[in-house]
Amino acid sequence: MARSGKLSSAAAGAILVLAAVAAYHNSFAGPFVFDDGPSIIDNPTIRHLWPLWAAMSPPPGGLTVSGRPVLNLTLAVNYALGGTSVWGYHALNLLIHILAGLTLFGILSRTFKRARIGGWSGLSAARSLDSAAQPVADDPRPCWLALAIAVIWTVHPLQTESVTYVIQRAESLMGLFYLLTLYGFIRSVESEGSTQVSGLRSQVSVPALRFQILSVAACICGMATKEVMVSAPVIVFLYDRTFVSGSFAGAWERHWKLHVALGLTWFVLLAEVIGASGRGGTAGFGTGIPWTLYGLTQVSAVAHYLKLSLWPHPLVFDYGPHLVHSISEIPAAAAVVLALIGITAWGLVRAPAIGFAGACFIAILAPSSSIVPIATETIAEHRMYLALAPLLSLIACLAASAWEYCTTERGPVRRSPAARDAGGYYPQFIPLSLLAAIALAFIATTIQRNKAYASETALWRDTLAQGSGNPRAHYDLGVALLHQGNDSAARAELEEAIRLAPDYADALMNLGLVLLNEGHNVAAIDQFQKAVGYKPGSPAAHADLGRGFAAAGQLPKALAEFDEAIRIQPDYPGAYRERARALAAQSRDAEAYADYRRALDLSPNDAGAHAGLGAVLADMGRLPEAVSEFQAAYRIIPGTPEDHYILGNLMVQSGDLPGAMAEFREAIRRRPAYAEAHANLGGALANAGRLADSVPEFQAALRLDPDLGQVHYNLGQVLHALGRDAEAKPELEAAARLQAKPDDASR
Repeated sequence: MARSGKLSSAAAGAILVLAAVAAYHNSFAGPFVFDDGPSIIDNPTIRHLWPLWAAMSPPPGGLTVSGRPVLNLTLAVNYALGGTSVWGYHALNLLIHILAGLTLFGILSRTFKRARIGGWSGLSAARSLDSAAQPVADDPRPCWLALAIAVIWTVHPLQTESVTYVIQRAESLMGLFYLLTLYGFIRSVESEGSTQVSGLRSQVSVPALRFQILSVAACICGMATKEVMVSAPVIVFLYDRTFVSGSFAGAWERHWKLHVALGLTWFVLLAEVIGASGRGGTAGFGTGIPWTLYGLTQVSAVAHYLKLSLWPHPLVFDYGPHLVHSISEIPAAAAVVLALIGITAWGLVRAPAIGFAGACFIAILAPSSSIVPIATETIAEHRMYLALAPLLSLIACLAASAWEYCTTERGPVRRSPAARDAGGYYPQFIPLSLLAAIALAFIATTIQRNKAYASETALWRDTLAQGSGNPRAHYDLGVALLHQGNDSAARAELEEAIRLAPDYADALMNLGLVLLNEGHNVAAIDQFQKAVGYKPGSPAAHADLGRGFAAAGQLPKALAEFDEAIRIQPDYPGAYRERARALAAQSRDAEAYADYRRALDLSPNDAGAHAGLGAVLADMGRLPEAVSEFQAAYRIIPGTPEDHYILGNLMVQSGDLPGAMAEFREAIRRRPAYAEAHANLGGALANAGRLADSVPEFQAALRLDPDLGQVHYNLGQVLHALGRDAEAKPELEAAARLQAKPDDASR
């Protein structure tokens, strides 16, 4: 194989970007799923970019965005650019991921060049105490290996949850800031001015200062993005000791100001953690999960993450409320984790580069995979987003070192002097070709994995295919089916969730909604009352119980439950929407109007509130406003053929004939055999003076339903106006037989 030339940064970047786009090109149409709803669709704080502090004040509680202002700000940017169009959110997620991959490449290539001692992978020691010494520039192998690792990390299927699942931008954005913090430090070291090795003091140059500012700024942003960032200052200090200064004392002596500045960013994180108040009771020692059981579960989880890093199958979106109750359940996992800790401890003393990689892996996972319980997720693949980088780097370096040993003079396979004199070949290209093959396989697997995110039902069915004992997966599949109108299938999934977890209040609430849809009001009220019993502080449970009472005609009880929901959470939009619906059913339009407006102020993308307000406005005779609200509802959630038909009729009444024609055509597009829509489209065309165009629509309606007397009459009148009396006569006779009258509705 021919000698490789140098790898330019532009070429490396292009390769990585192309690989990332290839892996995620089919992810852009995936809908919002799971926690995307409360954190994006129902998040009022992302509706405006200005004032900036408002966009950086996410809702409190247990949402993914809670206590994470920078994450919330990026969502506000997305909303400002494209509202809730999911494509833009996926595009920004991929951009963040690509930038993280490029930053990782920069870190690895510079580190591999710097750590060239006893083998070019530099696994046993730091390079030197002289931070100004430049890395070896004539050997392309470190850059190629760095690129291979960065590409594999970027396209690894284990990353899909952090890239394709929109709200897990929390993980990838934090990862980008974490990597930029380290990259800024490395570049600052390389940019230092005159270095006084005596006394280990360095004079900071202007370029070095700029990179130090980058490092600290990235660390601040990371702390305001996700709590996992907590270990970044420690890892930078450890990197300084391992690859730059050679000792902790030397690292402190040379760069103490920067390390202090990075340490001060912990106050940013502390403020956010205090402000999040235990993430609404979902994290910390007050979650109800014993820390001992959570810790044992994390031993199993870490071993599982290691396995998925090497063999990413099967991938699971939601592992459910799994807990390990005894170490006897996980002897192999415990042995693996203890070995990992032992090797890291040994490496920190005897082989600093190995110790650094192990310490990075442990430090990144520690906030979520230790003994501090996170009630919502005991195991989550997105936690490996950044932790995968040091693991892959260590594996690749060990493999490259082993290959180099086996294929050079030092190993059992030696090249002849003639081959060496002729330039020979770089032995690393054989393992790099293997790494390239792995990257291609991972791209194909990631593409396949993205298909699971094509719809909510596909995602939850894929989750359940890996094991049916997850009540949350059954619940979320049931909710997705309920949104699709498939009540019978939704009911089966919700009942299974309740069988697995009898106190599952959310499942009880949604089962009640299914029963309401089926007209079983008493049974629905029973489910809602159980939900309130298990979750008395839930405004949603009280609002749903109020909805059940309203459906049963018990308005005083319904209003009492809506009021209780609002008392618990004054800014809960669902309570205002459901109270408005109940009031509208009693023709209390003014009160219903006020509640719908309040609901939409709190949740502008509530399609049900828009549609309900449209109906109230229509009853109040405010037709143009009603039309506007219905259109807003159908932009959020596509309307049914009946929805578009009704909207078309409203537009006719308001005098908007072109708009009415568009709605009737949309109803026909969605249901070609919709006789009434054809008939009313014909009527709108006739009223607009387009008599000839109206004839085919009237005829289509009569082919579908010959008993539409008014349509026979209208067609006869149009044909007569067109001078086609021979054709008009049988239509008028048919209208007479059907006793049609000119003022009849056309059905």
